Amino acid sequence: LEPGELTVKIKYRKTENAEAKAMEDEFYGTVEDNSEATTQYALHYPVVGKPSRIFNGIITSVSEPLAAGEDMVQEFKFKLSGPIERGTW
Repeated sequence: LEPGELTVKIKYRKTENAEAKAMEDEFYGTVEDNSEATTQYALHYPVVGKPSRIFNGIITSVSEPLAAGEDMVQEFKFKLSGPIERGTW
């Protein structure tokens, strides 16, 4: 199967955005270097049990962070290079 794309909207505190900042930096570094190297990512859902998903891909698009009260929301699009795997559930 064609792995396809994945769009993720991340909500974070204005003062606690290390992961989103790192992914944004990676995206802009990839654009500048014209690199297509994939990275392994893990999504951890903020609910009881902290379920996760793991996938390999490349970030193809990053939106500007938008204020949502005390939080920020930013959208990341990934081109997947394989299936999404279930981590913990």
